[in-house]
Amino acid sequence: MKHFYVSLTEACNLDCAWCFWHQDAERAGDEFDLPAVLGTIERALSGVGCGGGSCAGEEIAGADVGQAPGAEITESFVVFYGGEPTLRMGRMVEVMDAVEGRFPKINWRFAVQTNGTRLADVESLAERIWYVSLSINEYTFEHIDREVLERLAQRMPIIARMTYAGKSLVELVEPLLPSVSHVYWQLMNAGELPFTVEQYGDELERLLGMARCHPDKMFVPLDYAWSCDRAFSEAGAAPPPAAVGDHDWFPCGVGGDLVYVDPRGQTSVCDELSLNGLDGDFGQVVGAVQERCASCELVAACRGRCPAVHMKFGVEAFDRYCELTRLLFERVRAADHRGRAVDEVGLQTEVMH
Repeated sequence: MKHFYVSLTEACNLDCAWCFWHQDAERAGDEFDLPAVLGTIERALSGVGCGGGSCAGEEIAGADVGQAPGAEITESFVVFYGGEPTLRMGRMVEVMDAVEGRFPKINWRFAVQTNGTRLADVESLAERIWYVSLSINEYTFEHIDREVLERLAQRMPIIARMTYAGKSLVELVEPLLPSVSHVYWQLMNAGELPFTVEQYGDELERLLGMARCHPDKMFVPLDYAWSCDRAFSEAGAAPPPAAVGDHDWFPCGVGGDLVYVDPRGQTSVCDELSLNGLDGDFGQVVGAVQERCASCELVAACRGRCPAVHMKFGVEAFDRYCELTRLLFERVRAADHRGRAVDEVGLQTEVMH
């Protein structure tokens, strides 16, 4: 399977303070080159060097479209990204129609990463959407149409994607839980995180409390941490470092089968590297993380965290993220959180990547 994150626009109708767009990147405008985007997708499906570096999205002369790629890959999915992708619903439909027509032997599934301001537009395409990943923070929460969200939840998984930046989000997410299948809690991507270790620990306790009250919901990364810890305990120890291959580093899937495609058809191993102009040697980043993490007992579970943090903020940020990851495992272990088995978590969290 190939996972494509396709940015339909770099414009957004919000300006959230925690967002790396707000902090770091110059908005590049609203152009969109559909032939270039399709060409990049075709190259990736054909295995022509688009993973990990940038490549042009021009047409591939003489390609047996829908044959060679489809013979190797039978299923793929596209996550529509931005900026805010629902600002450009016409482009979304164009990409859907184009990939389905161009690669008919591949079973395509489509998802939307949105700030929730235009859920009614997503609902208009509900029969074609696999899941919705909904950003939850103090800037987006007030814009979410609860009635539309409830209707969407009857038709597809809804992921509440919380970005922790020092302000507790539990009280924002809990009222939405009847319509949410996954609670995906992540850290703000910054070198100097605007919260203390103690604040992070307090928020973990709030999340664990909410997870106990709602055992039917998937809580990432609580369930992931619990399942890995249980698997390590049953095995007697964590899997050896050699079990983590070159393409298995970083839990988001970058450097493996995930391809980020910007509106101009250029690609990167991830959106945050691309939008922030981080075009360093990804192989060197993998090597540095391997060297630093090889002896860690959590390496098979953590897998180095976020490559953008490594490339942009260096060792100090790495140490902070490492400290917080260890705290996560400690708190989940101490709480005896009764999460999912590791295989189920793997299947469930596939949609996160």
